[in-house]
Amino acid sequence: MFVARAVTRTAFRSTAVRQLSIARFFDKVVTESHVATPGRVYTSYGSFDEYGHKTSTNIVGITVEPNARQVIQDQAREILEEVSRGIPETAQYRINVERTYRFRLKCAQQIEDIAQLEEAIRAGQAEELIAQGQNELKLIREMRKWRPWETTPEELKEHIEGADYVRQTLRNRACEHTEVFLGKPMKVTTFEGKQAVTESK
Repeated sequence: MFVARAVTRTAFRSTAVRQLSIARFFDKVVTESHVATPGRVYTSYGSFDEYGHKTSTNIVGITVEPNARQVIQDQAREILEEVSRGIPETAQYRINVERTYRFRLKCAQQIEDIAQLEEAIRAGQAEELIAQGQNELKLIREMRKWRPWETTPEELKEHIEGADYVRQTLRNRACEHTEVFLGKPMKVTTFEGKQAVTESK
């Protein structure tokens, strides 16, 4: 049992190190990518009827969820509850998950129109958000087993340096959406200029 756990933790940390190495190429990726413009990147690619009801996601294998807004709210609450169990408040993973899903919950509570909700969250169609939430719940349970926050001083130093680099790069890009993850006070608006959510954390 001990050996299996040690192997699992070692494998996870090796993956984390590889992921951190990607940060060294982050400048190149950000420099070559385009900042979102109205109606281009974050506009829903689903099809809607004249009444604003989604008729298709236009994604093979993903059908329309008629109660997507409520599902997103319920799922966000479940994720926030799940991540609070067995994961320290200081763990960066828990911090990131709580910021993400508190934001999504506020959006889903305040925005009724699905297309505007998708644009405000800016992470895919509502049905994709639901799929992301399902995967997040699975990952939370795995993280409780892996316990990546239990690191050596050397691993922690490397992680902090990599994380600081990514945060600074995101700030330099001045992308509105990334501020959700950085915890910077902000106002999120849809591309029509309507205020959606004020993030206070």
